[in-house]
Amino acid sequence: DEISVVLAHLGAAHDVAVAAALSHTWRSVALPRLASEGVLRPADGAIQILARSLKAKDPTFVACSPAASLVAIAESSQHRIVICSLVTGEVVRTLGKFGWASGAADSLNYPKGLAFDPSGEHLFVADRSNHRVIKMNAATGAVVAGVGSRGYGDGCFKYPQGVAFADTAAHGPLVFVCDYGNDRIVALEPTALEWRFGVLHTRLTGLARELDEQAASLTEDAELPLSLKAGGEVSGFLVQVKGVSFGYPGSAAPLFSGVEMGIDARSRIVLLGENGNGKTTLVKLLLGDLAPTAGEVVSAGGVRIALVNQHHADQ
Repeated sequence: DEISVVLAHLGAAHDVAVAAALSHTWRSVALPRLASEGVLRPADGAIQILARSLKAKDPTFVACSPAASLVAIAESSQHRIVICSLVTGEVVRTLGKFGWASGAADSLNYPKGLAFDPSGEHLFVADRSNHRVIKMNAATGAVVAGVGSRGYGDGCFKYPQGVAFADTAAHGPLVFVCDYGNDRIVALEPTALEWRFGVLHTRLTGLARELDEQAASLTEDAELPLSLKAGGEVSGFLVQVKGVSFGYPGSAAPLFSGVEMGIDARSRIVLLGENGNGKTTLVKLLLGDLAPTAGEVVSAGGVRIALVNQHHADQ
């Protein structure tokens, strides 16, 4: 398959870790497998199993340390970064905890980009839903520098989600950031993350991307086959949420608490909220993919719950 072709082309001459900003479809399908399987051993070329026992949740970006001894994996939906050994495949440490933050506060909210500095002592992280870029101690997880807030001018970001380090001939060492929502690439000084410059795309480029995304969405919808059969009328509640609270491990406060609701056969429900407010988490609780920290979710006997994901082509 596609993963086997990639690994075959890499060869067995040296250890390799794959770190790239891939297309969304390819990343969601291929990168989780590369993050759990894609390390080649120089001695015999056999595939070394990397952290198979980790059972990583939503691995989206990876970065290899300069000494090629560690790999950092961003588990975006878990709001954390997992550091694994490329020698043993074991988890060395887990960095970060969920939280809304600015400046150099020690929290993460959907990290979506990673890069080691040349020493391997620090990680540069695109803290996407906090609209900032941080410099994190790779050993302790302490944030030593941070820049950004949601906005459009210098010093601001809007959903940053890609990071790369480069020692440039013209400007010296720089951290480059993909400022997705502002259609630009931003360059930062790596020591204190001071703003250097931003390369702004024209609005036409941004409009073209929006049109491409809309066209892709229409194509995705057209390609989804659905076959629904009536299961008969059901009276009463199909699902009841009773006093439910939920918080991710390590978070200072629950994501939400005291949720009470009932869903019957006539219900039509829309969840509205900012990124990180818990919409997807609540859906996962209804599906039984997560367990509440308090309260209970009760399904009526014989009821089956199915999810049609908005990115179903990636699932």
